[in-house]
Amino acid sequence: MRGHFSGWRRVVDCGPLGGREEDMKKALCKWAALCLAAAVLGGCGSDGTGNGLEDMGVSLTDGPGGNADGQESGGQDSSQAPAEDGSGSAAMYEAYVKVLEDIYFDQKFPDGTEHGLQPASADISDNMFAVYDIDADGREELIVFYTTTYTAGMVEIIYDYDSGTGDVREEFLAYPMRTYYDNGIVEVEASHNQGLASDGGADGNFWPYSLYRYDPETDAYVSLASVDAWSRGFREEDYDGNPFPQEVDADGDGVVYYVATEGNEPEAPMDGAEYDQWRDSCLKGAEPIQVPYVNLTTDNIYAITNGSAAGGGAVGNGSAAGGGAVGNGSVAGGGADGNGNAAGNATDSGAESGSTGGSEALAGGQILDQSFPVTLDGWGGVIFAPFAPGDPMEDENGHVCFGDVRFALFQDGKTVAVLPGENEENIFYGQQFKEVLSVAFQDYNEDGRTDILVLLEYAGVQGANIDMPFRMVRAYAQEEGSKDFYLDRPVSEYLGSYADSMEQIYEGLDAYAGIYAVATDKSAWEVERFARKVKRQILARDFRGLCEEIAFPITIDGTVYQDREAFLGADFIQDPNPAFLDALQKEPCGNMFVNYQGIAMGEGAVWIGEILDENLVSQGLKVYGMNGLGADG
Repeated sequence: MRGHFSGWRRVVDCGPLGGREEDMKKALCKWAALCLAAAVLGGCGSDGTGNGLEDMGVSLTDGPGGNADGQESGGQDSSQAPAEDGSGSAAMYEAYVKVLEDIYFDQKFPDGTEHGLQPASADISDNMFAVYDIDADGREELIVFYTTTYTAGMVEIIYDYDSGTGDVREEFLAYPMRTYYDNGIVEVEASHNQGLASDGGADGNFWPYSLYRYDPETDAYVSLASVDAWSRGFREEDYDGNPFPQEVDADGDGVVYYVATEGNEPEAPMDGAEYDQWRDSCLKGAEPIQVPYVNLTTDNIYAITNGSAAGGGAVGNGSAAGGGAVGNGSVAGGGADGNGNAAGNATDSGAESGSTGGSEALAGGQILDQSFPVTLDGWGGVIFAPFAPGDPMEDENGHVCFGDVRFALFQDGKTVAVLPGENEENIFYGQQFKEVLSVAFQDYNEDGRTDILVLLEYAGVQGANIDMPFRMVRAYAQEEGSKDFYLDRPVSEYLGSYADSMEQIYEGLDAYAGIYAVATDKSAWEVERFARKVKRQILARDFRGLCEEIAFPITIDGTVYQDREAFLGADFIQDPNPAFLDALQKEPCGNMFVNYQGIAMGEGAVWIGEILDENLVSQGLKVYGMNGLGADG
């Protein structure tokens, strides 16, 4: 069965510190974390009775909806009283702390496997964990989400506490692209797609997956089935030369499905209706569970003693002292050498793309070693997958052109988004795509949502540049108020000078953040968010809203408007100059012109800057001048 996940591991020896020095390091980290928790809680309503961690009022498992928006998840209650078998006891939490310590300091798991860090510069705290009753058996399990390693080594493991041995046992292990349902079903997507449906069809790019079921008798998850599909648009014959089973494809969409129960060969192919009926019979209307993950930091590790949390940002509907956002998604982090294939973790969420749905065919094959699972705001868990272009083509004038790489997001076995390319046609004439070198998921523009950075290699195809390699950067960010991704061209072009490696790209982002320093202390990200807001207000003719962003008195086309009443009474409010609006429409709100006087939008149509009051106290960014707004401007 193609795409069946077998739960393998890849061992990476990263050289743990070990010994007395490592034990001391753990002890110091634990002492510091507990002191910080006590200090913070002492200033946050503590009665000073010295009850230690028992005073911490928020549990990592308070409210299963510990995601960013506080949604509830699947109706499970993780606040059960401690069970008689020792679960929920201090011993259980101490065992979980020991597991997390070993992973944090040594990247060593309870079975002795050392997953290491890849690249070596990866941040161990980008991994996540949760203490949560995921199987609804009345006991809290430890769920570890580990992605800062090679794709084949990425795992999510559920550990349960064994009161008889005082240790943990492995209840479930899978590739970390999974969905838990509140009826005990787990859906795990394959780490790679090597099946016969990788180009789409009516349902888009189908991603193979496996279903597992929680068995309360064994207190473990057992395999239920593996699922794959065949798209006729991808191959007319399978790898053995057998033709596409057209007689099964009753709905004529060119896709059939294969279901294999554990230990058996795939059953006869199913049409879409039969497959949907089978899947519904497994899920039975179950709802996905939003697991309240926190980042793998020492603060969060030592905050779980006795089931309480000192760290973790907002958890469920409560709040907790300390840092660490809850529900952060997994990400792929680019290596410092520009070849980073390892996955890490982002601190936020976000993401769709320029086009949605699964009807668009993706030329060429999926680039497997740069495909990664990631949790994105507005989407939940998806797989980010690049697709290589097809063969060179000829345009309508007979000129040879080359397709470009495409980036897609997969969810539940389907393409849900395709990110925009360099141009609408997604072709080049003077260059040819060669390789995706590195992918990283990071909130580079500080808007609280995960962005996507891609380092690409191309080569010239003619003249002196033939076969000459060069690199380009793509930066994708989310539209305000939307989960759609757009290509951030100003940032992408700026980072072209930092394209040697992903590490250098990060340096370029730091440099970009200061490009408006001659006019303001605000970062470029804050300036450009303000510019986009002003642009939206003007193009929507929301001049009343714009008044909140204007520093009065303001000079417009040589006339001074003392206040909002004078501004809103001007003729241009009803009849703004079309040329002015056109200039704003074309403004990308990135890498804008700046001098000591301020920052220009739309080739000087609007000027913004940081305004100081008479006491030289900043009033924030404001619009302080406009040119050409009136018809005669």
